[in-house]
Amino acid sequence: MPLNQSSTSRSPGAWSGATLFLACALLASGTHAQETFFVDPSGDDDNPGTELAPLATFAGAVERVRGVLDGDGAIDVVFRDGTYLFTETVVLGPADSGSPGQRITYRADKGATPVFTSLVPVTGWSPFRGPIQHAPLPAGIDHVRFLHDAGEDWLPRSATAPFAATETSFCVECTWDDPAVQANKSDIRYPAGFAAPDWSHAGQYDLRQSQHAWTQEILPIASVNAVERRIFTEIPALYEMRRDTSEDDIPNRNWVLNSLEGIDQPGEWASLDGTLYHWPLAGTGDLSVPRLVELIRVDEGTVDGNADFAAPIENIHFDGITFTGGDFYVMQPGDVTTQHDWSVVDEGTALLRFRNARNCSVRRSTFEKSGSTGLRLDRYAQNIVIAGNIFRQLGREAIVLTGRAPGRGDVNKNHRIEANHISATGREKWTAPALMIDQSSSNRVASNYIADTDFTAIVLTAPRQLAMLSHGETEGAGVSTVREFHYQEIPQAVTDFILAFDDLGAGSREAMQFVYNHGNRIEGNALIDVCRGRGYLVNGYVYVSGFQRHASNFLERNYVYDSGDNLQNNMAFYSDSDQDNCDYIGNMIRGLDVGDAPAPFPLLVTYAQWAESDPDTPSGRILLRANAVSRSTFDPLLDGQFIQQEGTLIDGAGGSFAFASIYRNMFRTLCPRPMVPGSPWPEAAEMRAELADALVRLGSDAPQCAEEIFADFFESGEPEAGVP
Repeated sequence: MPLNQSSTSRSPGAWSGATLFLACALLASGTHAQETFFVDPSGDDDNPGTELAPLATFAGAVERVRGVLDGDGAIDVVFRDGTYLFTETVVLGPADSGSPGQRITYRADKGATPVFTSLVPVTGWSPFRGPIQHAPLPAGIDHVRFLHDAGEDWLPRSATAPFAATETSFCVECTWDDPAVQANKSDIRYPAGFAAPDWSHAGQYDLRQSQHAWTQEILPIASVNAVERRIFTEIPALYEMRRDTSEDDIPNRNWVLNSLEGIDQPGEWASLDGTLYHWPLAGTGDLSVPRLVELIRVDEGTVDGNADFAAPIENIHFDGITFTGGDFYVMQPGDVTTQHDWSVVDEGTALLRFRNARNCSVRRSTFEKSGSTGLRLDRYAQNIVIAGNIFRQLGREAIVLTGRAPGRGDVNKNHRIEANHISATGREKWTAPALMIDQSSSNRVASNYIADTDFTAIVLTAPRQLAMLSHGETEGAGVSTVREFHYQEIPQAVTDFILAFDDLGAGSREAMQFVYNHGNRIEGNALIDVCRGRGYLVNGYVYVSGFQRHASNFLERNYVYDSGDNLQNNMAFYSDSDQDNCDYIGNMIRGLDVGDAPAPFPLLVTYAQWAESDPDTPSGRILLRANAVSRSTFDPLLDGQFIQQEGTLIDGAGGSFAFASIYRNMFRTLCPRPMVPGSPWPEAAEMRAELADALVRLGSDAPQCAEEIFADFFESGEPEAGVP
């Protein structure tokens, strides 16, 4: 079968001889290439792909498109209702790229819901012990980290009770690049009272470990010394796996995942020795396991993601496809990560991935119930539209943008991420942001609805100044386990630039010109009950850090709402170190409550707008203009220095007529029409009324939603592109 993809196929003989004769005659009569191919799970890849004789698989359609790519006209591949099973990742490479002006679209038929998946049903269930059932994994699948239940949202893997590390270290973040403590990243000692699982299966367990309220990662366990009560992991953690005595108010929490003993609640499960163990919620008849992590990769093919290449893949589009059923991606030796290991760089974690590609799009598609990420744009990626999609119930992120290393080129940029519905992300890796933008610039993230996440909704980040500094300090020191901020990818030319300064602090600050986090516009998004925290995670609804020197990012007219039951993490915006300029204009914060926090949190943290190595030397400023805070508790509104605040509205009071046009734009952002359908913005009407009252009080006319023109809401000039 082409590209090693299986399908449920109807034999060629099932199609009438007349149909096949007609199709062959059309091809032979001078029609160089048909513009539309049809695909149906009951078809056959030996068919011509006509409406009456459809193909059967995505891979078969790709092969057929390759045969007619000549640079003339658009090509439509239409998928009918049904499930399309992927047994291997299908790679669209240079042979599948459209020429300039050509459009190749893989889309759903009108009214159809084609489902792309790697899921294989689990059968042969029988009683094991008490309420727990067990069944063999399907042939060819030895181990899984994701279990799919057609009737339920998310089935958690089994976990032991949490435990704290017994050994301590002072400020584990401060020793991340210290060669003397690298060994402390690969083992953790558990307390004597810990109810340990059966360690004979240790090589099939994972360790969910967390030293801080903003870090948590999942590491495969290599072995256990039960006498010394020490767990060894296959790859090191980012920081020392020790309890941080500089952060005694934040608990150190660790869990062993996937043990049989950890199944103590309905819905939990474990994968051991080729057998699945599960405490069913409602039967076992609709359970499946994934064969793959990544279903489709659009990839030019150059292995080194920091290297130049001849030409990107382009003009490939997906429309109306449902992607589901990939496994959880666990980090591997040699992986490069973004800040705090929140995401990995240039790895196949997603159901659909674009790499070294441009001028593509994903519209009106669904990414749901999968162990890892929905969609990735890696390394060189430009002018890709992600609009009107649904992302939900994902083990990692919804969307990831990760560019090249510092100094390797500002090549991941100019994307439009608009009107997507994102919910319930980070189900397995709790500190996975819903939207990760790393080393990526000049993107527009607008009118998205993001709800119900354990961690930050949107992260804007890049390698930071301390990474540059430590790279200069540890050159030749053999620090091999540091992977954060693309640390291992920093080129020699950047290191030489840093070392050319007499003061490494000055050199590393100036080296921030080589990072690519700038010019991003985060506009008109609804962030509803995000960063819920699971009782201890803290990082803010939107997190920004690591900007290009002398550049800005912009956060405008975003609506932040909290129901008040998020324990301690009620920071709306966390503007962290290492950035020059960031503008917060017309954002609306409503309903954020202190909750059970040990002390009130600020609504906007501007921790330090300077290089961390020299806090007395400011290198930037934060602009706060015409932001509104309503029905929220805070102490104080701000935390930090080098801030310019203008025209802020707090509980409807204050403000300035000079910013009436911004207030009016805030009002219409809350009007119903621009919102993603089916995504309610809680208390938006109440906040809209407060803005209207403030405008009248300031001497302006009261705005009306009915008077606003929908097209004006989108500055891109293509509002229809962002509407489902």
